[in-house]
Amino acid sequence: MARMMKAAGMAMLLAAATLPAGAATISGGTQGFSVSAYTNAPGTPSQAMAFNQFNPALGTLSGVSVSLLNPTGGVVVTASLIDGLLASVTASASPQMSIAQAATTLFAGGYTANAGCEVTELVVMPCSQAVDSLVPMPGSFMPNPLPLMSANWAPFIGPGTVELTAAIVDIGFQTTLIAPFFGTNNSHAMALWSGLVQVTYSYTEAATPEPASLALLGAGLALLGLARRRG
Repeated sequence: MARMMKAAGMAMLLAAATLPAGAATISGGTQGFSVSAYTNAPGTPSQAMAFNQFNPALGTLSGVSVSLLNPTGGVVVTASLIDGLLASVTASASPQMSIAQAATTLFAGGYTANAGCEVTELVVMPCSQAVDSLVPMPGSFMPNPLPLMSANWAPFIGPGTVELTAAIVDIGFQTTLIAPFFGTNNSHAMALWSGLVQVTYSYTEAATPEPASLALLGAGLALLGLARRRG
């Protein structure tokens, strides 16, 4: 009899312990950013954003994705020439932009813009031409969302936050002045970039006993205890 009770108790314990675990997703948060860079004025070339880490108590992490939402960017290039005679100036900018976690770049890209100014007679007022362009470099900021490789998950796991940084890494400004007689190059450029970054975690939920399973577990333990006393 004691053996039968022990076997029944073990069966109940196994039934209570083999609950299926389900797949789920949870957000690490959404943060906005707005960065700027100038060749002739202070700017805000980088911005840090804090996202909630994945709590391992929820289960087993199976994926991390970072999305770049509603990005807008622009470049304004001004080719400016002062006191020029038979002179010309061209200017271009190709700012490099990125979203990174520490030394790991997650998104990268940029925009390009060009402007030119040419005078064929003596000028004392600046000759300026500005170009506002939204031409992305090939492959910029793709793919979206970006699934991270498992080797890069470690910073996203824990009880606190993980930091991502949006930045204009380099404004890529270049000018060329051709002045057979004289002229002063006063060209400049600025770059602006903004958008939203979202972090999402995919995971397998930790198995949690339901009330009925807890009752089954208790009954199994009771039978095992009774079997031991009778044995």
